[in-house]
Amino acid sequence: MPNTYSARVPAPQFHQLPSTFRPPVREFCRRILRKYPNTVAFAVIGSVADSTWESDSDIDLVWILSGRRRKRWHAELEYDYSGVVELVPLNLKELRRHVAQHSSLAHSIQKGLVLYDAKAVLERLKQTPLGPPTSEWKQEAFEFFSRRLDWGIDSYQRELTFHRKHCRSGHCHCHVSEILTRAVVNLARLLLIEQGLIPNSKAEMRSMVPAVLHSSRQRAALETALQAHHEKRDLSPDEAAELIRLGRNLRERLTRSLANQD
Repeated sequence: MPNTYSARVPAPQFHQLPSTFRPPVREFCRRILRKYPNTVAFAVIGSVADSTWESDSDIDLVWILSGRRRKRWHAELEYDYSGVVELVPLNLKELRRHVAQHSSLAHSIQKGLVLYDAKAVLERLKQTPLGPPTSEWKQEAFEFFSRRLDWGIDSYQRELTFHRKHCRSGHCHCHVSEILTRAVVNLARLLLIEQGLIPNSKAEMRSMVPAVLHSSRQRAALETALQAHHEKRDLSPDEAAELIRLGRNLRERLTRSLANQD
């Protein structure tokens, strides 16, 4: 395979990664650089960055480019969401906005592993003081994941209608969209941020959760959400019912908390 990297630009530093992740990340980065030579940086965030990954973990790869992604970038990169590499694409304008808003993603990138930094974008970010996420970012994040909670509830209600008509005990194949899982996990993360805590991985979330979820039922529901998110799977109707109960509680509490900041 021909060398993808310019002699004036250091090649990505894959040696920083656990050996199990090096081949898929190396292949994915090379694929991106062939299709998008305007790529300026790659970083790894999440459990691999803070060494809390497990044998079945995926790896969160932040891809930063100058300019826009093409509409069919998923197809041209042969990106498989269910694969081991989970891509977080950003252009420079999007990255600057995250940094200006001190978003949780900006914090994660700042603490992440830098694999490639052709324009010293990540070097500058690591030297930039970041405070708590701004009220504007928190409100935008709340509205985004609140809408997705509603979509997840809609998915549950559709499945429940089907379940009542067609499923017998022990023969249920209903499943509720993973969008509900992501909504609940991110609303819980936002509530932690409201308490001044910024988790950068699921392990950090688990250690911080007792600060905001005081009942064992709520903590069990969040653990279900975290595990389903880890496994990238849909939910059973019973699991979804518990997550909806938790999601509505989180939304209520965030609505009150964010209103007090106006």
